[in-house]
Amino acid sequence: MQTSFLFTLLVLLLLFLILSSLALSLYYLIKDEGKTKRTVKALTVRIILSLILFLALLMAFALGWITPHGVQGVTHLTFFLPKGSDSRDLAYDKISF
Repeated sequence: MQTSFLFTLLVLLLLFLILSSLALSLYYLIKDEGKTKRTVKALTVRIILSLILFLALLMAFALGWITPHGVQGVTHLTFFLPKGSDSRDLAYDKISF
């Protein structure tokens, strides 16, 4: 199997576990009414899984398994310009939001 496919499976598994842990903590919060620490433990597991996912994404980027990419064919602010104008014609000091 390819590394990218295995990494995609890992990311999907971690996302599923994160959401499961979040749902479990909500269940414990409602069922226990704050009398036990099961909610805190489930949320702690969710935070740890989120950190593992973040570190896995950083590692995959460092190893070249994933690469960032932009939207193809779009440069900055060109989608705000009227047709036929150029981004060099844009006066940034006259833009009001």
